[in-house]
Amino acid sequence: MLVSLNKNRWLWKYIYERVDKADPELRDYLANTFAKTVPQEINVRVLRKFETLGYKLRFTSSRDVIISIKEEEYVYLKLKYE
Repeated sequence: MLVSLNKNRWLWKYIYERVDKADPELRDYLANTFAKTVPQEINVRVLRKFETLGYKLRFTSSRDVIISIKEEEYVYLKLKYE
């Protein structure tokens, strides 16, 4: 299923916590929650990072982030984090 991270802040927090804490640039980028214009190469880096975590992300023109996640995982995480 496709889920908007901007509309599901609890899921955003979960993903932020999964990012390697040794990667301050990426954590800072995620903490910013896309409030400012970000260079395209950073977007590509974020996409690759999340592919290694098993997620596929897409950035929309309205600066939303859409994540592809299994429905079972979404329900489990929602119950756990919300």
